[in-house]
Amino acid sequence: MAIKADYRSFRELLGSLAFDVPDFQREYAWTKENLEDMLDDAISSAESGHFLGSVIVYTDNSDQPFPQQETLVRIVDGQQRLTTLMIVLAAIRSMISESKTKTIDKIDGYLNIYSDSEQENRLRSRLRTQENYFEDGIILRHHDQSLAASSLNKDSIKRMDSAYENSISLIRHRISSNDKNISQEDALSSILTKILNVNFVIITLESLAEAYAIFQTVNARGVELATIDLVKSDLFSYAACAQNANPTSYWKEAQTNWVSTGTEGDEYFQTYWYSRFGYIRQKDIFQSYKKLRIGDPEKALDKIKEIKEDSLYYKAIYSPESIYKNSKQDPSIADICDSIYAISSVFKNTQVNPLLLSLIRKNQEKKIKTSDLRDFLDTLEKYLFHIEISGVGKGGGRTQKYAGMAGRIFRADTRKKILDEMGEIRKEFSQIIEKGGEQKFIDGFKKLEYGRGSSNGTFIRYILYKLAKYYNLTIEAGLDWRGEGNATVEHIVPIEMGKDGAHDADENAWTVEIVSKIPNLILVSKKMNDNLGNLTPRDKLNILKSNKFNIYPYLEGIYSGRRDVSVKDIDNYNSEIAKEAYRSIWSI
Repeated sequence: MAIKADYRSFRELLGSLAFDVPDFQREYAWTKENLEDMLDDAISSAESGHFLGSVIVYTDNSDQPFPQQETLVRIVDGQQRLTTLMIVLAAIRSMISESKTKTIDKIDGYLNIYSDSEQENRLRSRLRTQENYFEDGIILRHHDQSLAASSLNKDSIKRMDSAYENSISLIRHRISSNDKNISQEDALSSILTKILNVNFVIITLESLAEAYAIFQTVNARGVELATIDLVKSDLFSYAACAQNANPTSYWKEAQTNWVSTGTEGDEYFQTYWYSRFGYIRQKDIFQSYKKLRIGDPEKALDKIKEIKEDSLYYKAIYSPESIYKNSKQDPSIADICDSIYAISSVFKNTQVNPLLLSLIRKNQEKKIKTSDLRDFLDTLEKYLFHIEISGVGKGGGRTQKYAGMAGRIFRADTRKKILDEMGEIRKEFSQIIEKGGEQKFIDGFKKLEYGRGSSNGTFIRYILYKLAKYYNLTIEAGLDWRGEGNATVEHIVPIEMGKDGAHDADENAWTVEIVSKIPNLILVSKKMNDNLGNLTPRDKLNILKSNKFNIYPYLEGIYSGRRDVSVKDIDNYNSEIAKEAYRSIWSI
């Protein structure tokens, strides 16, 4: 292994190197606080320059479209710091007076690579990031503000854009706080010098495999790295040597999948690990991974492919339709999607993710049938609903419990063994629910209110959808309870009657609490919600009747015009629904 390590200033690096951020690298993630800390350290340092640690790169001679003096290197470690420094340079470039042509030309030479000394033929930016936004949207901003990223929805691009704007703001504040006898141009020139004088130890290797081996060694002590970065460095140190392999494409696909869920790489890898091997402390996962002893290129490549494959199943936890695509034609698929959505987006329970991942994997590997998965997810959904309503099953150790269940499913290698494990888990859930008892569930259910306390809109829409299916209430064509814009919650007795302190025929006062209870709520489309407006309960029910709506049985008397709905009606039916919810609707 040929290692070249040099102590170089940022100015020296910009005089001889061009940088690429490989696709498998983490996207730009620095915050304003990271930027501010680095700027303060750099600007407050002596003229000899602030030390910013090590940068690890490797050369790639397959792509060298530059003049003789420029060498293309790809960054393995240090891309956040180097990208931020380049953004700061671009910000300083935008603040310098156009009359300072020599300084502008010098900075343009740092930011770009030209084929001629007159800087008339620009080849590319000196730094290229994954989305090319640095090249396309940052370094040209000084003459075209329309290049701002406000219309772009990628978080890393928005963070780069914010870093640019924050650099300008922080530098201006720094200048305004300086000695008033120093001109703005001189103060800006001093800051530019300090930025260019920051120092690195740059470690240059001849291959990606070598670079990752050094990356892992350098970071084995001191700076704490994310588990996913350590795993990646270890796998790439071997996989990069595999013949006709492209590990970066597999890793990039995996990264795209977990990023699409809104979770970090470590959270995905923890779920991946728990789904196969059961619980271990987060900080110990990498050491446990090392015990797999992946020591050759093919094994490393297979592990990267496995991580990529599992990332597809992980994505399905948050977007079940990404792999279960025939939900409209196949009721079983629709039920699977509904259950997964309820677990991940309504209950927002991430502790069960390893168990979900293990189950989805077995189904996708054809080890269990779709109907097997549907039935178990239905059980899991009902169990988690009981946790939400009565609090049974809460307390410490849930992460360990679900990870252990996931490991049991993973280790079962036949359908019979998997179904046996699923049966045992069902029994565990049933025992916990029975321990909580019916009355505790009823008490919790009766407290549910729309828009009050912890009961959010999605949770209430979920309950109303389940009740509508059980009681054969009307669900309008195309209504999707999961989407707030598509499905809305309507109060039979208007919320205004509760706010105004109106009374029913028995002189019982309507309150916001009462009219927010489940029996006074129905799930309707936005169009129907607008039609019902703030009409009286009887007028609303007449409109529903004219549209052939099935409604709760207790409302039939109002339907027929014999009487008006009362406070007692809602209280009594709330108890009845709660009992049915425990004994039938959410019974395991």
